[in-house]
Amino acid sequence: MLVTDWFTFAAPTKTAGSWFVGAVEHAGVTFCENHGRYRMDTRPNLPSITIRREPATWLRSYFCRVHKKVNIPAIDQFADLRNGPETFEDYALRYIDTMPGAVDEMFDCWQSDYTLRTDSVATDAVEALSSIGVPCDMSIILNEPHCNRGKNLPDIPTALREAINGRPNSAPTLIVGSHKE
Repeated sequence: MLVTDWFTFAAPTKTAGSWFVGAVEHAGVTFCENHGRYRMDTRPNLPSITIRREPATWLRSYFCRVHKKVNIPAIDQFADLRNGPETFEDYALRYIDTMPGAVDEMFDCWQSDYTLRTDSVATDAVEALSSIGVPCDMSIILNEPHCNRGKNLPDIPTALREAINGRPNSAPTLIVGSHKE
């Protein structure tokens, strides 16, 4: 969890968390505590922010970038899906057969007052930070270049996307609420 004077932030890997941290820092926000960006905790006096991604695109990104480098089954619930060199489709079908809904369950662990969507993280961030009253230059956040935009990632056929997501046309919803002390 990263802490500022106005909010806390934590998010799973592969959700644009690094982009968010860099963008808000460039906009003038200083993180005063760093307990690890992936560790969710709460501060009763501060609203919390997280980022959520569509399960199918998260699983694809994980398959292409993370699972080939990390092999710690005790902490990586997706490690058992590995089967050597394979296509994303093979990996995704094994996910659907053995652990459907696990990506959503992982995201559910990061409950927060404000949930941003990876696909619209810049505008969602501005909406959340404005709602909180964070004094920073929102135009910098809106103009921050996006990195790692899924270059060279395999396409996800519609039927496979729907099966991974568990419902047709699934997409995370922006949750912007007011923080209750």
